[in-house]
Amino acid sequence: PFYLVSNGLFNLFDLRITLVIFFLLAGIFGLLATSEKLFFGILFLLNPIFTKDLFFGANDAVILLFLVLVFVFLRNLQVLPATIMLALATGVKITILPFVPLYFLYLAAKLKNNRFRILRDQFAIFILFNLVIYLPFILWNWKDLFGDIFGYTVTGSNGSHPIAGWFG
Repeated sequence: PFYLVSNGLFNLFDLRITLVIFFLLAGIFGLLATSEKLFFGILFLLNPIFTKDLFFGANDAVILLFLVLVFVFLRNLQVLPATIMLALATGVKITILPFVPLYFLYLAAKLKNNRFRILRDQFAIFILFNLVIYLPFILWNWKDLFGDIFGYTVTGSNGSHPIAGWFG
């Protein structure tokens, strides 16, 4: 849909336009959820860690939006939408996986009644959403999917992806 709108209105498409929209939406939802709006706005919207990757076309802004929405929904005690946003984030980029156990540990600590049932149901919803996202690729060629997600960055072969980050 972003391609169709951008190409129709401006006769061009640049993925970075879409990423800026996701980044600004993450900032807006974050501003709505916090009481320290000026501090959050400065810290988030002017943060060189986020903005540098945004201009080079990294899709971290998409998972950042989903992660901000997870926090917004958890702040409002809406567990189901938070779980769905976390599942969508892992469907977009697998690097969000370290947050998954932290999310479920947080739920376990916050829930009072029916803790086991709610955790089981939320985990099932998380797995179901991820299966909907990843199952077509698993059925198509699970070896290439596994190789692209895990093997590409850790194999150490000539074709592997060098680890690069903020330090060069």
